[in-house]
Amino acid sequence: MRLKIYRALLAVSLPALFFLHCAGGRATIRFNKLEYPVSTTAYVVVDGKEIIRDEKTRAVGAFEIKKRFWGIVYSFVSLSDGDEMIERLNREVASKKGKAVTNFRIENEACAINAIPLLSALPILPGCTIVTFKGEVIRP
Repeated sequence: MRLKIYRALLAVSLPALFFLHCAGGRATIRFNKLEYPVSTTAYVVVDGKEIIRDEKTRAVGAFEIKKRFWGIVYSFVSLSDGDEMIERLNREVASKKGKAVTNFRIENEACAINAIPLLSALPILPGCTIVTFKGEVIRP
């Protein structure tokens, strides 16, 4: 009887390992070091004035910044720094001589390493996630 229970548990748990993955990356991204106003819409406030993305406002360029964030122990322990993305965003706006960012988006996608069956269930193997910042740099 006991052997049947163990076999039943094994028959359920082994296939589950192929479909359940615990790996992933982790990071905290703080926007308090931003040097420019950022908006997720076409409207942004610069110097106390609301700026609407229209013919008077010039888009000086779009940007896309990607970074891979790593974590171990089922992503409880972060191995990456999120401040680097904010520094890169500040440099991107400055290089385009912009005053603000509009239509800002954050995208997150899993890395392929997270989907390796059985290995991703081990807490010591690193997992990762790819974070992408996208938006438009504007100059009033």
